Amino acid sequence: MPHPAPQCDTVCLTTLLLRGRQCGLPTPGQERAGQELRTGVYVLRWARCGAAVSAWQAGGEMARCRNTRGSADGSWCLTHTYFGHKGYQRVELDVPHSPGQWVVEGFATHHHHGLHILSEQSYNATPPLLMQVEAPSVCRRGEQIAIRVHLFNSQAQDMLVMVVLEGSDDHRFVHVEGDASVSHFNPRLSRGDHQHLITVRGGKFMEVALPLAVMKQAGDFTVTVRALSQLVTRTATLKIKVQPEGAEVRKHTSILLDLKNRATVYEFFNLPVDQSPEISKSILRRFVYGSPRASVTVSGDVFGPVRSDAILNFQQAFKGRFFKSNDGVAFNFGSTVWTLHYLRLTNQLSTAETKKAFQFLNVQLAGLLTRYKDGAFKMWHFSQPSVWVTAWTLRVILAAQLEDWENLVYVEPRLITDTIEFLIKHQAPDGSFHETVHYDNATLSYTMSFKGLSGGDPMRPRDENDKPLVALTALVVTLLREALPTVTGEVHGKAVGAKLRAIRFLERHLDQLWDPYEVAITTYALTMVASTEKEVALKILESMGRKSTEGGLHWSRDTMSSSNRLAQDNQRSFLLPKDPQEWDSYAVETTSYALLTFLLREGVTPRVESIVRWLTSVRDWDMAFSSTVDTVLAMQALAEYSHRARLRDVTNLDVRVEASSSPGFSEEVPITNQSISARHSFPIPRPWGHVYLEARGSGQAVAQMEITWGVDLDQYLEKPPRKYFDLTVTEIYPRFRNKSIIYTEICTKWTAVEVSQVSHAAYLEIEVPTGYFISQPVANAIVKKTMATDFPQLIDVKVSQTKLSWQFSYVPSDKMNCFNYTLRRHFPAANLTTVRYASIYELFAPEHFETTVINSTSLAALDICEVCGSYQCPYCPYYSGRAPHLHPCLCLLVLAVLSHFLSFILAAPALTDQARGKNRC
Repeated sequence: MPHPAPQCDTVCLTTLLLRGRQCGLPTPGQERAGQELRTGVYVLRWARCGAAVSAWQAGGEMARCRNTRGSADGSWCLTHTYFGHKGYQRVELDVPHSPGQWVVEGFATHHHHGLHILSEQSYNATPPLLMQVEAPSVCRRGEQIAIRVHLFNSQAQDMLVMVVLEGSDDHRFVHVEGDASVSHFNPRLSRGDHQHLITVRGGKFMEVALPLAVMKQAGDFTVTVRALSQLVTRTATLKIKVQPEGAEVRKHTSILLDLKNRATVYEFFNLPVDQSPEISKSILRRFVYGSPRASVTVSGDVFGPVRSDAILNFQQAFKGRFFKSNDGVAFNFGSTVWTLHYLRLTNQLSTAETKKAFQFLNVQLAGLLTRYKDGAFKMWHFSQPSVWVTAWTLRVILAAQLEDWENLVYVEPRLITDTIEFLIKHQAPDGSFHETVHYDNATLSYTMSFKGLSGGDPMRPRDENDKPLVALTALVVTLLREALPTVTGEVHGKAVGAKLRAIRFLERHLDQLWDPYEVAITTYALTMVASTEKEVALKILESMGRKSTEGGLHWSRDTMSSSNRLAQDNQRSFLLPKDPQEWDSYAVETTSYALLTFLLREGVTPRVESIVRWLTSVRDWDMAFSSTVDTVLAMQALAEYSHRARLRDVTNLDVRVEASSSPGFSEEVPITNQSISARHSFPIPRPWGHVYLEARGSGQAVAQMEITWGVDLDQYLEKPPRKYFDLTVTEIYPRFRNKSIIYTEICTKWTAVEVSQVSHAAYLEIEVPTGYFISQPVANAIVKKTMATDFPQLIDVKVSQTKLSWQFSYVPSDKMNCFNYTLRRHFPAANLTTVRYASIYELFAPEHFETTVINSTSLAALDICEVCGSYQCPYCPYYSGRAPHLHPCLCLLVLAVLSHFLSFILAAPALTDQARGKNRC
């Protein structure tokens, strides 16, 4: 049976030594059969467990290992060492903590003695006792989990092993009572080290389950297990993350601290959580105990916080979300590229310090190419090519084309040429670009859909084939303008013609545009190519601008509120968290195009600063906005503004943060031109009341606060602006197998038909109970089966230990569309949380969502023995607890026999002292 790649033994009981010293040939008397082999100018010594291989020589030596079973990696002992004039040298190599029979090979060279090849030497690396420890990496507050300890005795003799669970304040040991009973809610617990002595038979395997009650409220804690035997000691440490209970509600607040023309700025962030979740005269609660968490993040300039390595991926930006799509990889590439551009434009870029970022770009570029074929990119592995996805992906890639970066990240010109050729094939005779036939009825993003022309009536009757996509055409125009210098061959001439036809199309339809997004991207495209109609487009764009309550200028279908305030005591104005609004992503993307246009036209003006102030106030994450596309566009626009505003040289400010709930809490954040882009983040100890910020100095900074809490009722969930989806989740537990199997059915439907007939690309995430699991290949098979039957729009899935992420090309509105899957228990866990959640939203408009609470009371009622999570449970497969108790009837029988025997002794005549002595003998 092949073994996995070896892992180094942390205890280092066995070490491979390669030692060299200058010496002459050893005499025959120095050789010992079976231990030393004289080989010319050196002697090879072989020893076991702690000594290992030794070689004496004068010169250089190279040694390598191979496994006799042919599959394990022997790179752990691959070494090349030069032995110089020193009299004695030694090289140590760690031997892997894994079973295996190894063969050591090597050769030595010397400028006088020449080349010598070592004879093969076998080495058995199998330790006497092997231990493997596993447990769920994530659990919820208050749950009970089992640490599974696997022990294998590789010796022929039996071995006594003492398993020790080290004590900690973060967990307690769960005891099972003498009659094999244990409570799921309030079991008997103990703290400190827990010891368990077992016998492991020779050449046999044994499993020990150690039950823990998690005491930590939230965060990470470690579990340490030791196995002590007569021959060896093994130690293993696991890191487990504790998440709060309940369906998560998240709120974000963001504000621009502008000290360009003032010396001091005061702000008050309101925390929308009470100190207690209790509701007077009610059995309900506002939130789950211990679930609120809040943090404050401060960074200089307006671009937002930048990590020290300048890398940004979607899991960092969107706090754990996993986009298994081309869009997710394009976000990784685009966000990192524009972070590097921001650092370059503001003279903060150090190529040596950001080398890993360029390596990251090359990896992401390779990831994009996995969904590239015949000049086109597709959204998912199992989907069809898309013109919009192709154009957007190439636009992101082109941002990395910089002469100074060619040796760090290189974009093949043939890739650009083939992609442009694919786009040209989808241009209509009138100059507009259209999607492939697979996306005629439902585009992946609302911004790229047909919205109508002629006076703003999107529902007016038109010819079925007369649906020009103005936004897509404008996007391709900007792309052609950037890509033409790289396009070669006859495709270059075709691209020039396609660009001119597209520009003429935009100019002809300019007076028929009514949608702010189409106007903004068209104006940006016409400004980039210096069209004669750019002034007309700019006037139309200016007329569509809207002012928020704080005076921030933006573009959207409706006026978007930002930085809402609550006045109290006639003095303090508390800044409220941002609520989801119907056009959040749409407005950020539209306003970003408008900002890029005005920066090209007029540079930094009061109007531009008003736009930047609004963009800063609608951030939805510390390092991102609402979705992937609008975040990349906003990063591009804000990087351009930071370059033109030139505020780094005058930035020198201090921000002081205090919390009303913690009088002793105070944080000072200095921001200078050397640390202007650094991220300063710290948690709020007691997340209720308000947070006070005071900024002094000069320059600009972005202050953000994020707060989350868990709820267990639908009425306290965050609500969307309108009803977008219907979502139901049904879980069925079979009567057998102690709920180790969960049959789940999910049904959903698009309901906002007044916005669009079907949804656009959608994303559904559902929490997985602790200990349950479904493998990625099984989930992929479910997707393929569902695509071929009742729900062809289900396109991909991503599996993690805490969530399942299902992705759809779109969700129909005609009926409830359902699919099902099965979860199986992989790790024993008891007293599980009673509340989980499932949420579905549009991928490029997360504000269009629906969330539902999943009741898991049946799982919460399971005790640790019902899931076989303890070695103390006598009816479980791996029972190694106390000695078996006698049955009550058997005890009565033994007592009767003893009483009869005693009565016989008492009735017997007295014995003499000599007889008693003999009897004692």
